[in-house]
Amino acid sequence: MENKELPKLTLLQLSSYVADLLLASEGDFETIKAKPLRNTWHLFYFSITAYVLCILITPLVFDLYNSSSAALFWRSANLVVWFYFLFLACILAYQHYNFLLKTGKDLRFKNILFFFFLGLLVFANLYFLLYFIKPGLFLYTAVPVQPAAVLVHLTLKNNFLLKMDFLTYSGCTMFTLDYPRIRSGSTLISALNLLEVVYGLALVSFFIATFVQKSDSRKRHPNAEQVVAPDAQNDAHRT
Repeated sequence: MENKELPKLTLLQLSSYVADLLLASEGDFETIKAKPLRNTWHLFYFSITAYVLCILITPLVFDLYNSSSAALFWRSANLVVWFYFLFLACILAYQHYNFLLKTGKDLRFKNILFFFFLGLLVFANLYFLLYFIKPGLFLYTAVPVQPAAVLVHLTLKNNFLLKMDFLTYSGCTMFTLDYPRIRSGSTLISALNLLEVVYGLALVSFFIATFVQKSDSRKRHPNAEQVVAPDAQNDAHRT
């Protein structure tokens, strides 16, 4: 009788399994086995896990919906955490591509997409939190919800509209495009915009390096069809 029970994973094994799914492709499993990268990933993974637990538990313990000071502290703490996630994301991307470029391992477009969406999400949450801490930092037209001093329960529609606005703003900023609904209204947001542009340029450079490496690989190792094509043509002439 077959044993259909799932294998039991320790927390580190679970973190490694998620890293294999998100960071590795068929050609670069050796990359995520590098100890510095693996350690940074574990720190990133467990930090996110702890953050999600805090998000679920804290509002049940503290009165954030009736105290403006508690709400400000909560938003500020969230902001610090997301800046911390940004720092870890940059370190993770640097270690990943530094290893690939130094060792000549095969670069993959999948990894660039992962870091793109990760950066998009992190910067969008930073803008979102800064807006609720101090709305005057942005020039925001047709606002779905005006921020309040205390936390408020957003409707599903308003929450979706806000998140989509800041996700779109984050994506446009990364590629130096204008988003008419939201613009920077302060030096702080402009500085954060510049940081996101640098992040986007780094991803573009990784994309170019991947494309160049794949082009060189095709030139050095032509596929089988290209090699046998002349012989096939000679056979056709003989017949």
